[in-house]
Order: sequence, then C-alpha cells, then structure tokens
Amino acid sequence: RNPAAKPASAAVSRLLQARGDHEGLLAHWAKRLEVLDDPSTRVSLEFRMGEICETLLGDSERARGHYERILDTSPGYLPALESLEQVYSRLEEWGKLAAIYEQRALLANEAAGKALQFHRAAAVWEFRLGDLDKAREFYARALEHLAHFPPSLDAFQRILEGEGDWKGLAQCLLAAGASATDGRETVSPWYRGGRLPPGPRPRP
Repeated sequence: RNPAAKPASAAVSRLLQARGDHEGLLAHWAKRLEVLDDPSTRVSLEFRMGEICETLLGDSERARGHYERILDTSPGYLPALESLEQVYSRLEEWGKLAAIYEQRALLANEAAGKALQFHRAAAVWEFRLGDLDKAREFYARALEHLAHFPPSLDAFQRILEGEGDWKGLAQCLLAAGASATDGRETVSPWYRGGRLPPGPRPRP
C-alpha cells in the first residue's frame, strides 16, 4: 500500500539483506524512491543502491546511474563524486572523469585542494584524451590558485616549451617564484626562467 511506510519498509530491507537478495533489495528501494519526498533520504538511498551495484554486483553501469542521479539534485555530494571518480575510471569515461575533478575543484575550500583537482583534470585531458589545449587550460587554472604547485608547474612548462611560448612560460615561472613562501620554491622557478632561450621576457 505504501512502499515508504515505516517500520515495515525497514523490516523488509533488513530481511532482504539477511537473505543476500541484492536484486530484491534494489527493487524494493526503487519503489521507495517513487514515493519519497525528503531529498536527503532520497540521496542516501540512491547512494546505497549505487554501492550495492558497484561493490556487490560488480555492475558499474547501474552504479553510475544511481550516482549521477544524486548529482542531478545534489551536485556537491562528495561521496557520489568520489564514487563516480572510480566508476568513470573503470568505464574509461575520461571526459566525465575530467568533469568530476573540475567539480571537486570548485567545491574545494583551500587553494591546494583546488590546484590538485584542476591538475588531475588537466592530466586526464592530456594523457587520456590527448587534448593539449584543454590540458593547458586546466594546468593554468591550477596555477591560478597555487602558482608554485610543482606538478602543474612542471606539466605547464612542458606544454609551453612544446609550443615555443617562452614569454608565457617566463611569466608563469616568475609568478611561481613570487608566490612561493619557501626559499627553494622561490629560487627554482626563477632559475628555470633565467635559463629560457633568448627572447622578450618580463623581469621579476
């Protein structure tokens, strides 16, 4: 009569779990979702369904559907973002994986966290999708938040060297040195900037 009725619904869930009837449990919870109004309860239930599909049934496609529906209503739900990161990697959905990293960067509170997630997105664009323009864009976004972030600085330098953009590289290295708080972090990018090929370069 009412798939969301308590405590009967909880009892049915408990019995299905005890029997190891995962498909039956998913079907029961799917009926609950049709009548649930509370957004937080819906998110929690969808996530548990995704976990069952992913970890107990080994069905990444179905798990993806549950996690993606969570993000449709709660884009900042970190557990779903973390789970989709693993699912997209297994399914080789590289464009969507890069988007997950971008979303996590936007949600991060600290500059280092933002830089790390933008760097991960850039690496996917560079090594998985072979799009150097997008990779350059995301490495630059990482450096906007942390100009001396070593992984992005090295990767950005590699791309700019390949393009022969010495002026852009010099500006990047000078900004990295200026933003660093440690003496070694300051000296290294300025030294690297000083060894660039001749050409017009800004001075520190």
